[in-house]
Amino acid sequence: MTVALASLSGPAGSTPQSISLLRVSVLPVFPLDPQPYCTRFCSLRSFAVFACDATVPANLNCTGPTPGTGWTLAYTSAADAFPGAIPRPLAPNLTMRSFTLANPVTATHLRLVVNGNQCTGNPAYNGDQDNDPTSNSDCTSFVPLPNQNNTMPTPPSQVVHAAELEAFGSTPGPPTAVVVRSFAARASHGHATVTWKTGTEQGIAGFELWRNGVKLNRTLIAAKQSGGATGATYAFGDRNVQRGAAYTYRLRIVELNGTKVWAAKTSLRVK
Repeated sequence: MTVALASLSGPAGSTPQSISLLRVSVLPVFPLDPQPYCTRFCSLRSFAVFACDATVPANLNCTGPTPGTGWTLAYTSAADAFPGAIPRPLAPNLTMRSFTLANPVTATHLRLVVNGNQCTGNPAYNGDQDNDPTSNSDCTSFVPLPNQNNTMPTPPSQVVHAAELEAFGSTPGPPTAVVVRSFAARASHGHATVTWKTGTEQGIAGFELWRNGVKLNRTLIAAKQSGGATGATYAFGDRNVQRGAAYTYRLRIVELNGTKVWAAKTSLRVK
């Protein structure tokens, strides 16, 4: 995945930027057709990021292969950058995490390169997971059945999900993977309730709650422990829903300095 960095003085990818911090989210975005079986097991586990400056003529506008042709290694993650445990990867471990570069780089483009997903890179999911001889529960060798179109889906060992890549020139605030501990939505009697829990609220002013791309709260949902090292629990009632409809909710953190960062996502169908 290659991204052109935003510029205030021209098109994206036209002005070199100094990058010292990366934020990455690998939480799957549903629906994941045509790989509904894959879900979090296909999420990115470890990665590398390369940097390129397209203003240097020899770099061929940063369209060449990696490494080489102007691309230099900027960051290599740990093998368990996005940890997972038995029986499956958990959503809080796959949301936005922060990674600090040991040496800042100057670039117009960044490229995220996969080193492994949860299936191939996590030893906990390698090998048969049960004693059923009729079922192959080895993530690395599992072959899915043909789908409704009678075509063979891609095995989970060959699929990788990465949702967001953000780059900053300086640390913009506490990493959201630490701030939000849980985020969920449930439907009951024709309406929905969204709940979330924070582990710390240092540098946090409040929250925005979005549903299918529309912000639900008219005013900022104030952080109960703003600036504190402790967290709090929140609930938001959404009565403007329809039975049988599917909705995706997203939580956005508003920091004290005005920075807004997407923190979590969840989906439900109202019954």
